[in-house]
Amino acid sequence: MTHATMIENLAPSGHDPRHIEAIMRLRNPTLDGLSPGEFRKEVSVAVACIVKLGTIKAEEIAQSLG
Repeated sequence: MTHATMIENLAPSGHDPRHIEAIMRLRNPTLDGLSPGEFRKEVSVAVACIVKLGTIKAEEIAQSLG
């Protein structure tokens, strides 16, 4: 299962998985080393960050990470 698929399964509806992954990668350059519990926690942290930053800033971060 890809990171994007795992994020889609964990993310609340209405949140772009690209944004969540971008925020996660700011905190964790590689997501492969995260345990399933850590991965779930990082998705939650990323969603909270996006709520505070807003989707425009989250999109800028996602684009900057490619």
